[in-house]
Amino acid sequence: MGIFRLERYVGDLRAAYTFYPVSVESAGSASGHALRLDWFYSDAGFIGLGYAMGREVESAGAAGLLVSDITEYAVIGRHEVTREWAVLFEAGTHRQAPYYTRDWASLGIGRVF
Repeated sequence: MGIFRLERYVGDLRAAYTFYPVSVESAGSASGHALRLDWFYSDAGFIGLGYAMGREVESAGAAGLLVSDITEYAVIGRHEVTREWAVLFEAGTHRQAPYYTRDWASLGIGRVF
């Protein structure tokens, strides 16, 4: 598995493209692509949008390896409450066709040391 990323910052915006090539012995290869756009509204606060697509290889136990198409959308962010504390959030959906769709949301706190 490899990870190749290109990033570009323009003012308060960050754009990134990531390529994930995967090669599995006796199962061939698969690859994924991820796009991300983040807006930094303060030094420690941002909100971002993510999109990923491609093929995923995963172990299915005794049945062997499973290769499937994936699509994912996400909203990610961090909001600074004080200089030491922040609220972290993330929500999205991940579709692994034709097997399942998983939706998620998380809310947390972070501390800077």
